[in-house]
Amino acid sequence: MKKLTILFISFAVVSCIGEEEPETTLSDTKIELNHDGKHQFVLKYGTMPIDNAKIIWKSRDEKVGTIDVSGTFHARKLGKSVVSAYTKDAIYQADVEVVTYDRSIQDPVLDFYATKAAIKAKEKRIFQKESTETLQYSNGIKGLPCSLVYYFENGKMIKCMVSIPYSIFRNEVVTFLKERYPVMVKNGNTEVYYPDEQLFTVSLTQTQDEDLTIIYSAK
Repeated sequence: MKKLTILFISFAVVSCIGEEEPETTLSDTKIELNHDGKHQFVLKYGTMPIDNAKIIWKSRDEKVGTIDVSGTFHARKLGKSVVSAYTKDAIYQADVEVVTYDRSIQDPVLDFYATKAAIKAKEKRIFQKESTETLQYSNGIKGLPCSLVYYFENGKMIKCMVSIPYSIFRNEVVTFLKERYPVMVKNGNTEVYYPDEQLFTVSLTQTQDEDLTIIYSAK
């Protein structure tokens, strides 16, 4: 009987030593999504979700996206942020990147008040011509020719305009603008977009000839 008791105690000790404490983990540590997307994060203790009442969720850059009390990240515009889940014991983090739907459309060189030489040094599109107050480039979108013109005043860039003679691309253009400039005000047939920094405005107009015009203007 004594041997049996010793054997039972030894087995119990070994069993206790063999049990590992469950690990606390975040469901994702790196994600990508679009500007109108959302993603649910879950903090788990082993396989069991931790009550969100015991977690404080934060997004490092709320201009890129916010996260609510349930751990759902709501994207807002292109960029990178870090989601953090705070508990009383530790912090758990994930990298978040909001990415574009379409890489075939690109902004002009938005260095307002830069000189012609500075714009030329950065602009990689096909040069067409220039005048005292303008620089013109071919701005291809989805393989189709479009026009990009920079306007200068006293030698400084104050405005640029992209002309797209294909209204069939309106949805793509609107998405392109929304994912970069989240604040939009409609003024007649013109949509005016504002970057968070409010350094310039972007207007989108559809002409009577069904052309699309995007104008970037310094404030």
